[in-house]
Amino acid sequence: VYGAALEELLHAPDCDAIVCVVGSSGQFHPELAVEPIVGAGRDATKPLAVFIAPQADQSLALLAEAGIAAFRTPEACADAVRAALAWVPPVEVPTEASRDLTPVTSALTAAGNPALDAEQASAVFAALGIPQAPSRVLRDGDDDLSGMAYPVAAKVISTDVAHRTEAGGVVIGIEDEAGLRVACRDIRARIAETLPSALVTGIQVQAMESGLAEVLLGFRRDPAVGPVVILGAGGILAEVYADVAIRIAPVTLTQARDMIDAVAGLAPLLGYRGLPPGDLDALAAAIRALSELAFLEAPRILEAEINPLMVKAPGDGVVAVDGLVVYEE
Repeated sequence: VYGAALEELLHAPDCDAIVCVVGSSGQFHPELAVEPIVGAGRDATKPLAVFIAPQADQSLALLAEAGIAAFRTPEACADAVRAALAWVPPVEVPTEASRDLTPVTSALTAAGNPALDAEQASAVFAALGIPQAPSRVLRDGDDDLSGMAYPVAAKVISTDVAHRTEAGGVVIGIEDEAGLRVACRDIRARIAETLPSALVTGIQVQAMESGLAEVLLGFRRDPAVGPVVILGAGGILAEVYADVAIRIAPVTLTQARDMIDAVAGLAPLLGYRGLPPGDLDALAAAIRALSELAFLEAPRILEAEINPLMVKAPGDGVVAVDGLVVYEE
């Protein structure tokens, strides 16, 4: 009966994988418990796993000899089935960058500091070909605010301020010169109060940008697996949700598109339920570009992050609004 039922499942078009569960009979009557599985499953063309409890050495040996995966715990069996169903064929890993990385090296050298400020990080991302929001830096004593196109955002520039919004270092939606002067003064006052030891080197005045979605795009050198690229929903809540796609860097455009599909929070960009789609080609190109930091060995990027990267309508591209870069020489 068991062998016949298993044969039916192995040939059923609507069955993708089979888990056979064997109880105590596997310990005392392997000829009844697992031999039907061996007979039906020896030439199986779809995933077949067997979980046996309690310990049944003879049954496990029969299954191993037949090349059938057998497990002693349900957790191990579940992990293996999930891995089998999620398997994808290996892809060819890029062996060289799709662009000249010399401008990136130049931008890092010009910064002269392993922890770049926001404006210096923007120069690195621009050198990778990732569009940046137009900006201007106001240093101490710079009173010339002519030529600004409002509305703008004002943001503190300091390598000592990791999270500018939380520290009170950001003011958005500034409509005129008078408002900009007030915002710059208030930002400096708040940073002096919240982070008195922080060295403020200027105020970044940036054009206000909008898009269909905010994305977090990151690069890390993981101590265990090496360089990886990370994609997730962006903005101030990016760290709240564990909704990210991670791939070994560098990635191809095809892999970049797979990453976009894997992040549930980015479903609206796919045109979900009639929503306007985003420029996925531009987003995939930005993912690939950032991942190619893996090719840069001297100086060596340890961490880079754009948050948020604004994704616009098809044909309108993406634009980076904020970011950070840390490297070692």
